[in-house]
Amino acid sequence: MKPYSNLHTHNLGFLLFAARFTAIIGTLAVLISFWMFAQLFFTKNPVEVGLGSSIFLTYSIGILLGSGVMAAIVGFEENYRKRTEVILTSSKSEI
Repeated sequence: MKPYSNLHTHNLGFLLFAARFTAIIGTLAVLISFWMFAQLFFTKNPVEVGLGSSIFLTYSIGILLGSGVMAAIVGFEENYRKRTEVILTSSKSEI
């Protein structure tokens, strides 16, 4: 599984790596929070487990949101770079 597999970049390679890495971490955190919700039925104090798992789910969704923002920045930059290359090559061919 490689998140953002259709996204490629020429200049922001590390940011794309960070976006992919945080997407994997966020996915694992969501799975852990679902496991914590499952533990809710087998514990003696469900209030603490439920509160902890809901807070952990909120953090994991925030991690996934941050990953998406990083991927969007990479996508915008790559689109701008390609558009600029097309403009520069077309202006050179006209001269």
